[in-house]
Amino acid sequence: MKAGASVIEATGTVSRERPIFYFKFVAEAGQTVMVHTTGGGLKSGPGIPIAGPSGAQDALDEDTPYTAPVSGPYVIELHANTMSDGPFGRFRLRLRIK
Repeated sequence: MKAGASVIEATGTVSRERPIFYFKFVAEAGQTVMVHTTGGGLKSGPGIPIAGPSGAQDALDEDTPYTAPVSGPYVIELHANTMSDGPFGRFRLRLRIK
């Protein structure tokens, strides 16, 4: 993804059979990534797991800027919040890359 602001929106469903949803995107080194989710009883804190091009895991907080350390593909993991009363259902992911 080239420098500049891009907004990507995706929807999905977390369920007992699929409690984790993976979303892959590409970022350039130094780009800022922000994630916002709604619905579906997702676990969003203390951090949303993100794996970088090397496979190393980090975490980003929802609505908090994360700077991509290197260029390449990244994978965000969204987990059902099985500690809540309604941990499953549809959700919307909004990813802003600048």
